[in-house]
Amino acid sequence: VLYSHEKVKMEGTISQQTKLIDFLQAKMDQPAKKKKGLFSRRKEDPALPTQVPLQYNELKLALEKEKARCAELEEALQKTRIELRSAREE
Repeated sequence: VLYSHEKVKMEGTISQQTKLIDFLQAKMDQPAKKKKGLFSRRKEDPALPTQVPLQYNELKLALEKEKARCAELEEALQKTRIELRSAREE
């Protein structure tokens, strides 16, 4: 019972964090309207490139691709180990 309660609580936290990440990513994608105040004469250095962070969903897809690739590599490694073991026994 305690385990299921903790699991539900964790899933709620994860969904809230996901929503927050999506919101902040969307906010970063929108052009910022800057207010010009009395002392705000500082300009950004155009020589510094600004990297646009990937959307959360794009990162999730990239992670899934990497997991699939890792699983394929693990499987190939296991096959190679089995072949090596059988070659040593002969």
